[in-house]
Amino acid sequence: MTTELIGILGGTMFLTGFVLVSSGRWNGRSFWYEIVNFLGSILLLYYSIKKLAYTNIVLNLVWGIVAMFTIYHIIDRHQKRKKVRKRR
Repeated sequence: MTTELIGILGGTMFLTGFVLVSSGRWNGRSFWYEIVNFLGSILLLYYSIKKLAYTNIVLNLVWGIVAMFTIYHIIDRHQKRKKVRKRR
């Protein structure tokens, strides 16, 4: 039962991000969108491993890696902007 709830939560996180971007409330490259994608992929990765759903394991692993790299680049870009502002 716990595994099912984790899977439902992961899917809900993906759908929440999708709805918020589609409705214009979030930007598709925003930090929070990527956080929701990353956490959703982790939860669905756990669910897929428990269910031995190999195709979904690969999908969620790649999805999580892409989200993680995007989060890294967003943070890096933010830190670079802060340094430029301090110099002024």
